[in-house]
Amino acid sequence: MDEEQDDFAEARQTRRPRKATGSKTLPVFVLVMMILDILFSLGRVLTAFANFSLVFVAQQRPQFQSLVGISVACGILDVLLFLLGLPAAIGILMKAPWGRALGWVAMAVTALSIPITAYSGFLAIPINMQGAIAAGADRGAIQGAAVVGVMIGAAIRVVILVLYIIALVEFGKWLAARPAENDD
Repeated sequence: MDEEQDDFAEARQTRRPRKATGSKTLPVFVLVMMILDILFSLGRVLTAFANFSLVFVAQQRPQFQSLVGISVACGILDVLLFLLGLPAAIGILMKAPWGRALGWVAMAVTALSIPITAYSGFLAIPINMQGAIAAGADRGAIQGAAVVGVMIGAAIRVVILVLYIIALVEFGKWLAARPAENDD
């Protein structure tokens, strides 16, 4: 009996430990970016509502009429980004490969939306300045500040876009290195 136990001990020692090919948990950066993306996607509902409501405001205030077309375009992009971004982030949090594919589509739409939204902001500057000018503010200073504000807003969105792209790349690397499905 003692000899058999020794044989099993020897067999266990010659067996190699199974090598893990990757972590079963998502990288923290990917996790944080997807949670932020869910929040941003939900915020798109509010911005879409604001953009579409301008159509009704323009009926009451003609100075907003020039913004109706671009606001509708921005509203459509917001709805599209909500419909793409929310399921993409949820899919990635579920560790599903389709989430990454949907995420890349959402990133392409986001990249398209940045210049369109910035253009919308530039179109709105003269309308938004009217109250400040009527109150006696310097036209040049107000216009300069508004331009800088639109540019900062666009720059922030570009930074978030780049961070999200990094998260998608990291998720792709994680997918490629993760353990086999039957290990879960």
